[in-house]
Amino acid sequence: MLGLIRFTSQIQVEMARIYEDEFVTVTDCAVKIKNYHFPSKKVKCIPVEAIKVVWFEEQDTSKCATKIWGKSTAAIYWALDVKRCIPGATGEKFNIVLDVGQKIRPGFTVADGEGFMDAMRSVLDYHVIIVDTINL
Repeated sequence: MLGLIRFTSQIQVEMARIYEDEFVTVTDCAVKIKNYHFPSKKVKCIPVEAIKVVWFEEQDTSKCATKIWGKSTAAIYWALDVKRCIPGATGEKFNIVLDVGQKIRPGFTVADGEGFMDAMRSVLDYHVIIVDTINL
């Protein structure tokens, strides 16, 4: 019986994932930023209800202050992405910054900007502001 409960729980967790790549997982109730905390690389879990603003832009055209990992001058704490600051190595990746009502905003990379934003639009409330340039 215990094995059936574990299997059922695993299916529910799998079904709840709306978007996932090597940097982030979006479920219907949370955004889970991978490799966030230094030095443990633990996940930062942000409830969808806490998100007030989403900024996004392609890494190739980004003009905001970024870091490979840690706090930038723009009061953004960036999750680990060793290629974020290497020109030409970013490919089709996007930078994402979330306003969750705290002084330091979480920032992270996504591999598929369009797929991530589609997932976010499907879970965010109508009052959340979405900005297509990180102008912080």
